[in-house]
Amino acid sequence: MKRLVLLAIVLALASPAYASSSSVLLVGNNTGGVVNGVQVLGATTGNSPVVSSQGSDTNVGLIFTTQGTGALNLETAGAGNVILAPGSGKVVIPAFTASGIVFNDASGDLSSGTALPNGTTATTQSPGDNSSNVATTRYVDNATGASGGMVLLATVDASNQASVSFGSSYITSTYNVYKILIDSLMPVTNGVTFELQVSTDGGSTWKSSNYYWQLYASTFSSSASYIDLGGGQLLTNTANQVAQYEITFSNPSASNITAFFANGSLWNSSGTFNTIPLTGAYQTAGAINAVRFVFSSGNISTGNFHLYGLKGT
Repeated sequence: MKRLVLLAIVLALASPAYASSSSVLLVGNNTGGVVNGVQVLGATTGNSPVVSSQGSDTNVGLIFTTQGTGALNLETAGAGNVILAPGSGKVVIPAFTASGIVFNDASGDLSSGTALPNGTTATTQSPGDNSSNVATTRYVDNATGASGGMVLLATVDASNQASVSFGSSYITSTYNVYKILIDSLMPVTNGVTFELQVSTDGGSTWKSSNYYWQLYASTFSSSASYIDLGGGQLLTNTANQVAQYEITFSNPSASNITAFFANGSLWNSSGTFNTIPLTGAYQTAGAINAVRFVFSSGNISTGNFHLYGLKGT
């Protein structure tokens, strides 16, 4: 309010012309060839006063300038908001250097909930969130791998559940190569196989035949109902003897056969530690758009499953 009063005083000193309407507090000087000016309107209870540009031109802008290195401050009292409302136009920020915009956050981030035009907010949603929310710059950099590399699309932390799957919201034509990292994997039931299956309808149904898998260059199955990620080894449910995997597959949206390559380690039901380099495929040509992990019996006790897409592929 102090700044508004100061503006009124400055305009008044510049030969003000007062309008007849009681709501018009001040109209800027309109003499000496000047055809456009500034008008200050008062307001009734519950409404806000308005500072606007007026004149004979069809389109009249409004410029606030400072002298020397003086700052231009837009401030509110208490919890009031600073709102940018461009109507049908845009909020335009001219070219500036990296130091041209400074945020109070020492990290240089827009903090969560920072107001943006049209009611949107800068959020810190989890990677893989495909909603229309506006994200912070740092979130976008982290989620898309600003310097290249893998993009985390989804994470499932399993806890005593029947299966874990990644569906058509994530497995699309966006990326050619996908990776799934699994850690801390353990079954509820002892002595079970760890199985991978695919779907062509987003996970509504799962293909239960025509799989091929091979461990090393020897043990294999050419007509299985799943890819055995244990390579014939049965996983234990002994405490602290967990399995882990890195699984890669490519071109799931293409018309060719989708192949999988898995590197892993596990403890089998006899208490022996095993390294698992394994290949597998769903042998029917055509696009797939979902993958599922299950045990042959019982639930997944624990396991952290992370799906990544490879940027730039």
